[in-house]
Amino acid sequence: MKSKFAIGLVFILMLATLSAMGYLVAYGKNVDSNQNDLILVENKVGILSLGDSTSGFSSSDEGILRYGTSHKTHNHNSNGCSSDSDCSPNQIVQAFDDYCLGYSLFDYNSNNILDVLLGTFTCSNTCNASTGLCSACIPVIVPPVSSANCVAGVCGANCEINSDCNDGNVLTQDLCTGCLCSNIPLGICGDAVDCDDGNVLTQDTCNGGICSNIYVGECNINSDCDDGLLITTDTCTNHLCSNLFNGECTTNLQCDDSNILTQDFCNNNFCEHNFIGECTTNPQCNDGNALTTDTCDNGFCQHVFTGTCLVDNDCDDSNPLTNDFCTAGLCTYNFIAECQIDADCNDGNVLTQDICNGGYCSNTLIARCAIDNDCNDGNVLTQDLCVNESCQNNFIGGCQIDSECNDNDGNTLDICNNGYCENHFIGQCVINSDCNDNNAFTNDICNTGLCEHDIILTECLVDADCDDNVTTTNDTCDNGYCSHAFNGLCTQNSQCNDGNPLTADSCALGVCVNNLFGECLVNADCNDADLCTQDSCNPLTYLCSNNPLADVVSYNGPSGTSGVGICLPEIQHCASNIWNIIQNERIPELEGSIASCSDVVDNDCDGLSDAGDNSCVDLRVSNLVVMYPANPSVGRSNTISFNIINSGFVPVTNILWNLNFGDGSFTSNSVSSALNPGQTITVSRFHTYTQIGNFTITSSVDSNNQINELNEANNIQLLPITVM
Repeated sequence: MKSKFAIGLVFILMLATLSAMGYLVAYGKNVDSNQNDLILVENKVGILSLGDSTSGFSSSDEGILRYGTSHKTHNHNSNGCSSDSDCSPNQIVQAFDDYCLGYSLFDYNSNNILDVLLGTFTCSNTCNASTGLCSACIPVIVPPVSSANCVAGVCGANCEINSDCNDGNVLTQDLCTGCLCSNIPLGICGDAVDCDDGNVLTQDTCNGGICSNIYVGECNINSDCDDGLLITTDTCTNHLCSNLFNGECTTNLQCDDSNILTQDFCNNNFCEHNFIGECTTNPQCNDGNALTTDTCDNGFCQHVFTGTCLVDNDCDDSNPLTNDFCTAGLCTYNFIAECQIDADCNDGNVLTQDICNGGYCSNTLIARCAIDNDCNDGNVLTQDLCVNESCQNNFIGGCQIDSECNDNDGNTLDICNNGYCENHFIGQCVINSDCNDNNAFTNDICNTGLCEHDIILTECLVDADCDDNVTTTNDTCDNGYCSHAFNGLCTQNSQCNDGNPLTADSCALGVCVNNLFGECLVNADCNDADLCTQDSCNPLTYLCSNNPLADVVSYNGPSGTSGVGICLPEIQHCASNIWNIIQNERIPELEGSIASCSDVVDNDCDGLSDAGDNSCVDLRVSNLVVMYPANPSVGRSNTISFNIINSGFVPVTNILWNLNFGDGSFTSNSVSSALNPGQTITVSRFHTYTQIGNFTITSSVDSNNQINELNEANNIQLLPITVM
C-alpha cells in the first residue's frame, strides 16, 4: 500500500516530461501486460495517440491522429505518392514506467531508480499508386524485460539482503523478507506479542513456545487494495496490491486535441471531443443548388458556383484577373492577379501609397500618420505627436551631453541622464554650517569644499592649564577637562572630588583614588573627524560609538517601477569623508521602436518586454473589399479580400482571422507563418450569396484577444453591401 503515492508521483512526472519534449500525450488502458499506459506515434504529418488495444484511431485535415474512432489516416505528400520512398515510416515512442508491486521495484532499465524508459518502434508504410495515398502502419511494440528487485529506499523497501537487517541483537534472527526487515526473537515465547519481528508483511504467532513468522503480504483479495479512486484498477497479486490508472484524464486541458473544430473536455476521467464545426463530409454541405459544388473544408462548408459550359468561352466572367476554363462541363476560374490599375489596390488607408505592380498590390506607408505611435522616432528626448496627419517630434529633454549640465560648482558631479541634468554633491561642504560637528570646543569652517575643525573652547590642553593654586590637589588635564585630585590624607570620599565628571572619586586608607571610567559626556566628545560616521556618546556607559552612515537611496521614477526592468534607484555611499554615487538612477524609457522591442530588455519597466509588451505589438485589418464582381448578385461566386498588417515592431505568430459574410456564414483560419513588422498579407475567399438583401461583411484579426496589443480597436473592419 505504501507504493501507491510513489506510483502516482512518477506517473505525473512522466507526463510533465513528455509534454516538455513536445509530445502529445494520450492516456490508455493497460495497452500491454506490463502496465504501460502511454503510447505516442509520430508520422510524417502529425502525432498519433493510441488508446487501449481495442480502440481505433481517427484523423483530421491537419494529419493529427486522435484517440477514439474507427477509421485510419494515411501519410501522403502534397501531390500524392508514387512510390514507397514517398511514404515516411510511422514511429511509436513507448513509455515503459518502472512501478512498485508491494515493496519490490519492477525496473525496466535496471538502474534501481523509479523512472521511465522510452522505447522507439518503427514500421514502413507503402504507397498505393492508384490512389496516391500512403498506408498507415502501426509499429509492433516489444516490451523490454522487467525484473522485481528489493532496492532500499525505493517503493518503501528498507533492505536488499539479510545483512541489511542486522539489529545488533544476538537474540534475534535477522532476515530480509518481502523487501522489509524481520528481526525474529530466538528465545522461548509466551504469546504472539513476543514474536513481533517488526515486519508488516509477516504474520507473527507463538506456537509451543517457538515463534513463527510467516510471509502473508498486503492482501488476500482485490477488495483489500481499494484506494477509493474510480480511475484506478485495484488488484491483489501474490498478496501484494497494485493500483493502476485506467482513465484518460483528470482535467479538460489534458484532452486538448489541437483541433479548433472540437470542444474538448474531461468527463468521468475520459476525454470527449464534441465537433463544433459545420460539417465533416461533403454531403452535409448540399445547398440544393445544382450550379454549385459543395465541399466541406476544414469543418466548414464552401459553395463554389460552377455553372455549365461546352467551351472555355462559355465561362467568360469578364474578370481580367481570372483565367476561365471549361473542364468536363464545369467552369473553373483561376485567380491570376490582384489588380490591373492602382485603384484596384485601394486599402482605404490614407497613410499608404497604393500601387498595382505586375498584377499585384503594394501598400507602402507614406510620411503621414493616424495616431501618435505612427510618429515614434525612437528618441526618448522627444514627444512624438500626430497633428493633422503630420508628425511632430518636440524635444522635451533638458540636455543631451554632460557638459550642458555644468553648474560651475566644483563640489558637484554634473551628468545628463535621459535628457535631464543631475548635479550630485561630491564635496564635504558648501557653507560653514555644513561642517557642524556638534563639538562646542571646535570652530567649524568650510574651506574650498572641505571642512576644518579648529579647537577653541576646551578647559585645557596640558596639565598646567588646570593649576588651581591649591597645594593639596594634583591638577591634571584629561580629555580636555581639568581634574583636581586631593593629594593629602583624606577621611571621606567627598574630600577626593576632583571636579572631573568622568572619574570615580573615593578615599581609600587616607589616600584619594580618582579612576577614569568614561570617554565622553556629550556627543561632541566623540568626534572622530570622519564625516562618514555617526558619532554619539552613550549616556549610560559614557563610551563613544562611531557607526558608518547608511547609504542614501533615491528614485524619481513612477511608483512601482524601481527595480523592474532597467529601472534602478540612485545609491550614494560615504567613504574617506566623501559621498560617492555607486549606482546611477535609471527611470523608464520608451518601449515602442524596432530597437527597444528586439533587445530582450524591459525598457519601460512594466514587467514586460519585446513581444510580451503591448507597446511593441499591433495588428490591424484594412482594405476589406468585394473584388469581383463589384456588385455582388445571387448565385455568383464573389471574391472577397482584406489585408492583415503588422504595424508593431516585433514578429507575431499564431494569428487567427475571421471573415463573416453577413448572411449567417463565415470562415476562419490562422496565418501559417510569422508576420514580420511592417509586413502585409492579403486574405481572399470566394462566397456565393443565395438571397438578395443588405449584408455587412466583417473582417477581424485576433478576435479572441489572445495577443496583447497596443491598439485593439483596429482589429476589425466592416463593409456594408447590397446583393441583387
